Amino acid sequence: MRLPDWTQQRWKDELGSATLDPVEDAIAGNFGTWRIKFRVGKWGIDERGSIKLAFRQVTDWGPPQFEDPKAANFTTVHLESKLNARLEPKFEHRGYIRHWRQALTIDVLDAPLWEGDVITIVQGDTSMGSPGTEAQTFTESRFQFKMFVDPFGSGHFQPLPESPSIRIAGGSAARLVVMAVSEVAVGETGWFLVKAEDENGNPAEGYLEEVQVEVEGAHVVLPASVKFDGKGIAVRRMEKVRFAEEGVARVRVKDSKGLEALSNPVVIRNEIKGPRLHWGDFHGGQTNRTLGVGSIEEFYRFARDVGALEFTTHQGNCFEIALEDMEELKEQTQNFHEPGRFIPFMGYEWSGTPAMGGDHVLFFFDDEVTLHRCSHWLQTDLSDLHNDRDHITKIYETLKGTRAISYPHVGGRPANLEFHDPELEPIIEVHSKHGMFEWMIEESIQREMKVGFAGGSDDHYGHPGACYPGRRVHHFASRNGLTGLYAGELTRESIWNSAKARRCYATSGERIYLRFEVNGYSMGEEINLDVHPRISIEAYGTAPIERVEVFRGLQCIKNEQIAGRKEGNLLRLLFSGARVRGRGRQTNWDGNLKISGTNLVRVDPVALIENRDGITEMDENGLKWKLFTAGDSRGFVLETKNDRGSIDIWTGPATLSCEIKEVLAQTQKVDAGMLGQCVEIGRPPDLSGAWESKFEFEDTQAKPGMNTYWVRVTQVNLEKAWSTPIWINQT
Repeated sequence: MRLPDWTQQRWKDELGSATLDPVEDAIAGNFGTWRIKFRVGKWGIDERGSIKLAFRQVTDWGPPQFEDPKAANFTTVHLESKLNARLEPKFEHRGYIRHWRQALTIDVLDAPLWEGDVITIVQGDTSMGSPGTEAQTFTESRFQFKMFVDPFGSGHFQPLPESPSIRIAGGSAARLVVMAVSEVAVGETGWFLVKAEDENGNPAEGYLEEVQVEVEGAHVVLPASVKFDGKGIAVRRMEKVRFAEEGVARVRVKDSKGLEALSNPVVIRNEIKGPRLHWGDFHGGQTNRTLGVGSIEEFYRFARDVGALEFTTHQGNCFEIALEDMEELKEQTQNFHEPGRFIPFMGYEWSGTPAMGGDHVLFFFDDEVTLHRCSHWLQTDLSDLHNDRDHITKIYETLKGTRAISYPHVGGRPANLEFHDPELEPIIEVHSKHGMFEWMIEESIQREMKVGFAGGSDDHYGHPGACYPGRRVHHFASRNGLTGLYAGELTRESIWNSAKARRCYATSGERIYLRFEVNGYSMGEEINLDVHPRISIEAYGTAPIERVEVFRGLQCIKNEQIAGRKEGNLLRLLFSGARVRGRGRQTNWDGNLKISGTNLVRVDPVALIENRDGITEMDENGLKWKLFTAGDSRGFVLETKNDRGSIDIWTGPATLSCEIKEVLAQTQKVDAGMLGQCVEIGRPPDLSGAWESKFEFEDTQAKPGMNTYWVRVTQVNLEKAWSTPIWINQT
């Protein structure tokens, strides 16, 4: 609830006030102790009245607990009062209203509180052995300890006019990341970007290094090193890099502490005819104006300067957006619009329930945008109630003939493709921070929709284009996806026209280079053919490529295995799939395995989320783990002492027993139902294989009528790219 300024000033004395100690920066993911002192205001607090210390719904700040004084996040509550009142604290993940859902509620019992009484909350009380409270794992310029008060025990809480806050800063460097322009012509100049990230994926701070720069592959004129001075965030971008010869180049960076990274492939051609590859995100995410954190200005700056996106949209949930928010968004969108560097679009997320059509990203060519909410559910200003549209089909009716795009999204409320509008929806989402949604591809093909495939962030942490899931917010299951888009120029008109023409493809977050053609026609095109379709693939990975699959409809017509299988007593155990399409899509694969007849020598993770998944126990006879999937695949590579013996695997969704010799010879798989849930075990791919794949073939089995061709690239690290289809009407 938004209060007028005069009301907030008046209630500053009546409700009370809060202070925080310490107020210095916290380091993302680190332990600490924070004392919040609430001083009761003039109204006092009646017996059965309460206060709430609330946290944003999306934070993974350590949840207060009161039972175990030696465990993390132990919290104590103390009272200085004139009477013998008693305090009863409890923490609930859904203890208040969106977007301050997580709340520590402290009820006042047995006697009232008077003006001047003090409640002290010690988050991370270490006096009895607790390591403290875990700060959230992502950075934020103003993390609030939001205080609400119900002086009269009515259940109606009001916010303090001023709540204490701190800055959450990035930690020390744990890895390097390097990115570069993806496609250039010989003699042209481009850019590359080097950054250091902490263990949770935030831009590191305090990084004082001279990073060495090398080029692998085609000749590129680069500086020999990049200096970081330890000030601010560790991000450096170099412009006017010259590409001197045709080929594929990658930039490698190293520091003195052993950190090292390799860039995405840069494809350098003697001449580029037609559109070239750009990277962006039509679903960048949202900020503190709605469910996320940070300002709109910070959002755009991160997208451009840290995420290295070339286009994006800000997407607040419509029922949370106020009219003044749209004005600020317009101002910042205009401020950051820089043709040739960064193209932001006005937009918002129409957030109806699945019965109303589900979540849809809306973005617009023009900056003057009318907000059509699905409802005024969290609004107090009803002056524009007439603009609401309570079904996605009504949005379509309203936007027909305008320069608008609707992009079906899978987040909290999965988009319902039953209502698809081919004029307004040229692309659909197949990967975001919420997971991997290959069922969207399957359903679109089954419904004979002609749509492109895109990946995005839907980040709520203020990190569009470079966001990672936190520790405890399970509906953020993956890192962000990306959209590779072929456009003639980096201008709003060119990006818009390419999106409408479906000249794009999706990735799970890596800048995998992919060109896919049928008889010279490119992704997104619909053509007539009276000869056999001739399919051409050109793919360059950010890691060795495991396989490239070509599909006609939902049938795989060619499975090009690029990586060979690793020799020795090595087995890859993978868990995959999702449980449902909605918020609870995560499949919990927590489990264990036992080895009999031989010993376990080594275990290496495959595609695990670093700050969440992992092994909990391991010895020579087996291991236990915690992990979940949300449409993607994760697991381990196991090395056994020899090929004798057997393995027994237990998880909640499925179990599997196998002889080691048998699975070394032939992969075994157990289908657990739902949306691609399965367990499989077999030889892992060779990690030293080829990083590229180029091939052509004819499909002599194409049937008369419409044929939908598309490609999926899978790397050995399980990162993927999905091409938009090419639709061939075979005559």
